[in-house]
Amino acid sequence: MMSAINGAFSILLSFIPYSSVLALLILPVINALGVYLINKKWLVVYIVSALLVPFLVTMFDISTTLFYMLPSIVSGFIYGSLSKVKSTPALTILASIIWSVVSTYISLPIIKAIYGIDMFETILTAFGVQYSGIEIKNSFEYSLIPTILFALSWASSSISHFIIVFVYEKVGIKINAFAWERIAYPTSSIALSLLSIGLSFLSVSLAYISFALTFYFMTFSLQNLIEFKSKTSIISIVFLSIISILAFAALYSLMPLYTGSILMVLFMISVSFGSLIASIKAKKLAK
Repeated sequence: MMSAINGAFSILLSFIPYSSVLALLILPVINALGVYLINKKWLVVYIVSALLVPFLVTMFDISTTLFYMLPSIVSGFIYGSLSKVKSTPALTILASIIWSVVSTYISLPIIKAIYGIDMFETILTAFGVQYSGIEIKNSFEYSLIPTILFALSWASSSISHFIIVFVYEKVGIKINAFAWERIAYPTSSIALSLLSIGLSFLSVSLAYISFALTFYFMTFSLQNLIEFKSKTSIISIVFLSIISILAFAALYSLMPLYTGSILMVLFMISVSFGSLIASIKAKKLAK
């Protein structure tokens, strides 16, 4: 049945404009549920059929399946598989984001070969960049493409995640949560913050990818602040934020070209450190 739905979406995409948005949101949900609920002995059969049916029904327009269906279906596979092995939402969403970015990079050369369209230039033009050819490849904006793709994938994966969580609750599937997350996420955010600053002197592109990951884990560490409501944490965040402002002003001129904004991780460190304090304090009170 799930494979039939994939096939139906393939036909829908071929004939109805803008239906790709619906497919990008719904297909991960359908296939995540399918992978999670199906018996292990039928899992390979399901995966093969789920991938094969869309190709068969859209042979007249294979680009539809290649660029929209396949990434969304595999994203659902990843989500459902990781849910099955008790992965956390943060790691599951991150895996979906990584797949989305990788599949985009794989598809871009294919798009250029088939249609003669350089999607890198198209993406940057949408953001108001006017370079072309070799100029665009040497631009600061070009080095931000991985971060831009990460942000776009994060947005779509998050929407799919909330839909999946809603569906999971309706069918009685529990979302995994572990105590170690409360320490791991703020710690990861702090470590990635420092890594971002270090990478600024080596690679602009890698520095901003690390910056995006810092922000990603910081958002998940906010749960500690919301749940525990620690006054000590709030005071530490305010104090460290003041220090961050002074450090930002002092260090900005020392940063390599185009990487001054990386120092915003100093504020993320303030929040993550406050979250870490809240988690440690709550752990001590629970003993």
